[in-house]
Amino acid sequence: MEKVIIQKILFNYFDGRATSMERKLIEDWMKKDPENENLFYQYLDEWESQNPQYLSEDTEAWENYKALLNAQPKPFEKPEEANHAVKYPSVRTLRKFWYVAATLAVLVTASMFFFQKSILYHTYHTHYAQTKQVKLSDGTLVVLNANTRLQVPRWGFYGKKRKVLLDGEGEFKVTHTKNNQRFVIQTNTDFEVEVFGTQFVFMHASRPGKWC
Repeated sequence: MEKVIIQKILFNYFDGRATSMERKLIEDWMKKDPENENLFYQYLDEWESQNPQYLSEDTEAWENYKALLNAQPKPFEKPEEANHAVKYPSVRTLRKFWYVAATLAVLVTASMFFFQKSILYHTYHTHYAQTKQVKLSDGTLVVLNANTRLQVPRWGFYGKKRKVLLDGEGEFKVTHTKNNQRFVIQTNTDFEVEVFGTQFVFMHASRPGKWC
């Protein structure tokens, strides 16, 4: 396979845009020659250098905020002399204070948004030529095919639905519950499949999605 073609396919995979056929093609290509695995990671480094990830400067913002607080005059401090007027923070200082406070608020809000899935869900992941069997808290058995990601609630299933998130291919043997909880499989494109208790294979091609 031409290097230009495999590079294009790998870049699509790293972007999350590879089709099922392309993923299978990459899997066979890596098995064919051990040197292809080295080339895989070489292209991965090249892709990451062209697609830098955003890193928030939350540590620096927090240090600036603490330094600003320490620099504020005490609001009820008496003047040393009766004729001296009480000094209040300048407009510029107040602007800096609110700027730092707003920055911290944005950082906290963004962190909660981007990492809420990591907090609420536990992730199971398989790589190339790897399968994995997972037993859920309700007794449901899931066999994950290669290059698949499954996210399940960390603290079990509650309410009327048992909801999991799947990107890839998995075989589900769903356990029927006494309270007839529906079992819902959701993809990163918000497509959902609902069952009560049965055995089936579900496959979803990876696409750029909303998952964290």
